[in-house]
Amino acid sequence: MSEAGQAIGLLAQGEAAKSAGDLNTQLAIAKGQEDAARIREVGEKQQGKIISAIGKAGVTMSGSAKVALAEAIRVNKEDVLQTQFNAEREAIMQRHRGRAARIASRISAATTLVQGGLGAYIGYEAYKDGKDK
Repeated sequence: MSEAGQAIGLLAQGEAAKSAGDLNTQLAIAKGQEDAARIREVGEKQQGKIISAIGKAGVTMSGSAKVALAEAIRVNKEDVLQTQFNAEREAIMQRHRGRAARIASRISAATTLVQGGLGAYIGYEAYKDGKDK
């Protein structure tokens, strides 16, 4: 295969890797949103159970009952925020992987072309030197 053909193949691989990185970025964000929604829903159900238990016990919404509910709400919000943060971090990492692969493929393609040109030059010089003798 010619150096030009190899370089084209390397560039195509890099573009495919970048496209995969972009897709993985979108998937990471979507998964994070789904996970956060699920966590939020579970938390709301838990909070509903706490309110229901407090009501059944005939306790007013004050003191330790109020603290327990506030703590459940706080923990749920933290879990949602942590899940969203992790998804964003994963998305950034996937985006950078794709871009790094594309850059590496461009460097490899350029190196292949330079090596091919150097090989052609050396071959030409050898031919020229043999012809002069």
